[in-house]
Amino acid sequence: ALSLIPQNNKKRIVLLTDGEENEGSVEKVMPSLTEQKVDLKIYKLEKKRDNEVAIDGINMPEKINLGDDFTVVVNITSTMSTGAKVSLFSGREKRSEMRVELQKGKNRFVFRDTAEKGGFNIYKVLIEPDRDTELRNNEYSAFTNVQAKPKVLVIEDKTGEANELEKILKALKMDYRKINVAAAPRN
Repeated sequence: ALSLIPQNNKKRIVLLTDGEENEGSVEKVMPSLTEQKVDLKIYKLEKKRDNEVAIDGINMPEKINLGDDFTVVVNITSTMSTGAKVSLFSGREKRSEMRVELQKGKNRFVFRDTAEKGGFNIYKVLIEPDRDTELRNNEYSAFTNVQAKPKVLVIEDKTGEANELEKILKALKMDYRKINVAAAPRN
């Protein structure tokens, strides 16, 4: 705001605030305002805190391999105990839904999903609480990059040497191809 006021004018800034800093610090700015003789007026807004539910964030892997199972962790804050329906969407498709009982404070819920299509996938969580005042904070989106599964080339010198490795790769559902050392590529 200070940078927008012309140099030769009287300077007044009116700050409308709820009193809760979320970034930076007013204490660091105050000496500069005093030095430049800024008339600072502060008006504190009262914020109604009754019956509020908000999604704080979604935690999910940044990268997933096609066909992999993964978890989506949803963090929700509530000012009271209430019931709610929480839904998980992948794009426009509803992937999962659960009925939950929110406790006052922080709540955490886990969804499981399987990566079915490649590329950047947008996931959205929507909460529909039984009681709430502000609807704009009841939706949250995140994305992940779904990549093709890596392929493994197993080269064995003697037949049967890689049997244990094959069992591990099968258990991990990895795509692999086994060849003899004589058929190995030169580069």
